[in-house]
Amino acid sequence: MRLLSYFLAFLAVTVTLTLNIVSTLRPEWIVVRYPEVIGTRITLSYGLLQLCELKVIRVNLPSSAEPHASHMHTSRGHEACDGAGKPFCMRWSTAGYAEMVAVGCAALALFSILLGVTTHSRRRRVWKAVAGFVFLHGVLQMIGFAVVTDVYRTERRFEQGRPGIGYVMITVSWILDILVAGAVVIAGISADYGHEWARGRMGTNASMGRDVNSVFRPCTMCVYKWTG
Repeated sequence: MRLLSYFLAFLAVTVTLTLNIVSTLRPEWIVVRYPEVIGTRITLSYGLLQLCELKVIRVNLPSSAEPHASHMHTSRGHEACDGAGKPFCMRWSTAGYAEMVAVGCAALALFSILLGVTTHSRRRRVWKAVAGFVFLHGVLQMIGFAVVTDVYRTERRFEQGRPGIGYVMITVSWILDILVAGAVVIAGISADYGHEWARGRMGTNASMGRDVNSVFRPCTMCVYKWTG
C-alpha cells in the first residue's frame, strides 16, 4: 500500500483519537437546564467522568436598576452506585470504560502505522492490523455512544436535557473511524491485487520484474574448447 495512504490514515486516526480523549474529559455530554425558580437557575452538565453544576442567582441590588447575576460553578463525581441510582451509574460507567479502552486501540493503530512504514515488506502486510485497530476503536466509541443515547432516552433526569459538545464529538469520531477503516481495507486489498493507484510504483516495478522472470527462462551458455 502506498506510503501516502498510511500518512492520510495516520492523520485521520490522530484526529479521532484527539476527539475521543477530549470528549471523554469534557463534562458536556448531556446538558440539563432547569427553569428559573425564585431567581435561581440551575444547569447540570453530565460528563463521563464528572458532573458539573452551574447556579445562576439573580440578586436585586438597591444601587442598581438591573438585577445582578451571581454564578456558582461546582464539579463533582457521579452519585454512588447504590439505591435508585445504581442502574444509571452502572450504564454510565460502562460508557466511560468503553471510551477509555478505545483510546488504547487508537494508540495501537498509530503504532502499527509507524511500525509498518519502516520497510516495504511490512508496508504490504500491516494494513490489516491498522484496519482492525481503527475499526475496533470506532466500535468501542460506538458502544459508549449507544449506552449514553439509551440512558438519555430512558432516564427521567434527562427529560429537559440536550446532547452537548462531548456527545457530538464522539459521534463524529466513531463515524470517521468506520470510514477510515473501510478506506484502509479497500486500499489494502487493491494493493494486494496489484492496482497501481493503491500499490504505487515500487509495487508495480516489483510485479513487472516477477512477470519478466516468469516469461523468460534464465539463459546459460556453455563454451566447449576443442583440443587437437
